[in-house]
Amino acid sequence: MQVIDVSAGSGFTWIKQAFAMFLARPGSWISLASMWFLVTIGCLFIPAIGPAIMIMIQPALFAGFVLAAREQAEDRPFTVAQLFGGFRFNGRALVTLGSITLLTELVVVFFLDLLGFPRITFAANGLPDMPALAKAMEGKTWLLFTGFGLLVLIKGVLWFATPLLATHDMRPGHALRWTFYAFIANLLPLFMFGVLMMVIFFIGTLTWGLGLLVAFPIYAIAHFTSYRQVFRD
Repeated sequence: MQVIDVSAGSGFTWIKQAFAMFLARPGSWISLASMWFLVTIGCLFIPAIGPAIMIMIQPALFAGFVLAAREQAEDRPFTVAQLFGGFRFNGRALVTLGSITLLTELVVVFFLDLLGFPRITFAANGLPDMPALAKAMEGKTWLLFTGFGLLVLIKGVLWFATPLLATHDMRPGHALRWTFYAFIANLLPLFMFGVLMMVIFFIGTLTWGLGLLVAFPIYAIAHFTSYRQVFRD
């Protein structure tokens, strides 16, 4: 396997290619994204461990998007059942990757707690007490940016691990070595991609959320378009 050092503009190319794939089969991609949403939200209803399970299975679910994109690239149809293709092919490794993601995110939360991030309190209706949190955050807004930056960094470092495990029968440690090398070699295009995707998601929220029906599939498909350009077997 070989990692290609692509240009910074490739971050835009990945989105452009993903958008083209979406336009070719919009109904299929929206159906797949809707199923992802239902599964993800459904995990939150599992008492106590629901959020942890949700994070742990995300690489396997996104592997389904990668496999669906590969089917489309090879002129084959796919259905919503493809969302669970990652579980069938390399499920243990993908869930292990999700566990690693969960662990790193917990480390970020612990780090922010050490820096003085306010504890979230809940109102009588069981929802977070946002006024109290906003008051506690006065003068500590920098912690939000710090946490967001660290989470984005984690996502960038692990970005290529999902498509690697979705398309190769390899162990998580092997995939992590490859994805870290690809991250270092393609830091600029990944940065460009991240900035553009944030803009696209922001625009999507301005359309009463309807734009997210396009933004999210583009983000998911880009796992495949970026991997296909950066890696050579």
